[in-house]
Amino acid sequence: ESQVEASGRGADQVVATELEILRSGDLAKEVAEAIGPDRLLPAAQEAGNLDEAAAVVQGGLLAAPASRGSNVVYVTYQNEDPQLAVDVLREVVKR
Repeated sequence: ESQVEASGRGADQVVATELEILRSGDLAKEVAEAIGPDRLLPAAQEAGNLDEAAAVVQGGLLAAPASRGSNVVYVTYQNEDPQLAVDVLREVVKR
């Protein structure tokens, strides 16, 4: 087995681990806490719930590998508020 094949599989495993982290509820909760539930849930009648805010983060976040064997991951976040989208992505990248 060549080193290229072995390193390609290694890169795939690293990317898979990174994707798992990016899609995790723990990361979404950290981001929601940093941004603030009230900002993520502006239509909420009561003070924002952290779990609901984390669900908003997870619902708008897309993380995908660039290509097989690559160590590049694409991460996007969609929200009606463009500044909120930028802020969420900044928090994701910080962690």
